[in-house]
Amino acid sequence: MTSTMTAARDVTKRRRGCHTSSRSHSITLLFPLCLLMTTDAFQLRSPSPNSTPRRSQLLSMSSPSSTNSRTTATISSVIITQETVTLSTGLPMEVLIAKPPSSISSTIPPPFSAIFQPKTKSNNKPPLLFLHGSFHSSWCWSEHFLPFFSIRGHDCYAISFRGTSRSPSPSQESCITITTHAADLRAFLKSTFPPSSLPPIVIGHSFGGAILMKLLEQQQPSSPPLLSGAAFFCSVPPSGNGPMTGRFLKRDLLLALKIVLGFVAKKAARWDWLCRELFFTPTLPPALLRRYRERLAQDSVVGIDVKDFLKELPSLKADEKTGKGRWVGQVPHRLVIGAEFDKLVDKEGVEEMAAFADAGAPVFLPLAHDVMLGPDWPIAAEALLAWIEGFDCSPAKEVSQRQEGEGRKK
Repeated sequence: MTSTMTAARDVTKRRRGCHTSSRSHSITLLFPLCLLMTTDAFQLRSPSPNSTPRRSQLLSMSSPSSTNSRTTATISSVIITQETVTLSTGLPMEVLIAKPPSSISSTIPPPFSAIFQPKTKSNNKPPLLFLHGSFHSSWCWSEHFLPFFSIRGHDCYAISFRGTSRSPSPSQESCITITTHAADLRAFLKSTFPPSSLPPIVIGHSFGGAILMKLLEQQQPSSPPLLSGAAFFCSVPPSGNGPMTGRFLKRDLLLALKIVLGFVAKKAARWDWLCRELFFTPTLPPALLRRYRERLAQDSVVGIDVKDFLKELPSLKADEKTGKGRWVGQVPHRLVIGAEFDKLVDKEGVEEMAAFADAGAPVFLPLAHDVMLGPDWPIAAEALLAWIEGFDCSPAKEVSQRQEGEGRKK
């Protein structure tokens, strides 16, 4: 843990401290805050019908009403394509795709080369699939991560979940279950990555990590490997938001109130200062902050079915003996990354996620919750790249050998 933290801090000299103040408040606030935080906070939502899409500076987006669309934008030498794919679940899902240029070279960036050492060199690089979290959609990955990883030789995909501005639900639900999101994700994986291809590495951020866990727990032990690896960035932990809520209330009641305002009252998508407080660091330029906040507003109307989520918590499906996810043996490589300045997912939540995924000690980076955005996004990108380059991408063989070994033990 110490060496990992030291390496992360050496990546940037622009680290900024983010501190919150603790205030004394009336005990009468505890009950309504607990009630709000455990029912409606951390929702994944979509825009109002009257919202107007804003043209991204990096990607020209097509009309959200389009059912069969394809647009492209060039970022340096990387072409990002926007497609709308109709899934077997009936969802017209927006997908952003970035393919690598013809000539690729990739090396592990320092100082992470000291942490993740490559076992073999291979040109057969796995595709990467990025999953967004609450109040976001695929755009958050197109800003930096899709170009960064496609230049380094990976086919990159970012999807927009059901109910967001670019993937409107055909049923027009007011809230969507996590099981529905997992079904959409599985349908996309099945339609995009045939069994004969190298399975993707899937990266889930915030609530995207919870959806990824739900997908994995539904995997049958006898099924072919679904993923080459799973990475969780500032993920909602297996026990959900409830235990974190209690910790926030004890440590910093003022921060807990800001979270309620940000997510329950949706002010994080309306007020620049609160958006910065919850998602970003003070170094994010005001113009970018405003543009990002406007995108959050478009993707923050349709919610997660929280009552259903409480019944479907990943921790409820853990292995009874180990307390870990039952799926860990089917995913050969697992990574958990947290952010030191995260106001939404605390240190205990990150450590819980790492233990559940049997991923070893989590990596904490000097970033805010939205690790993929802001001036210091390369820290997270380079940490992920170092991990990917640090293992042999032969997941099907590794899982097969592991399953054979488990069979012999029985």
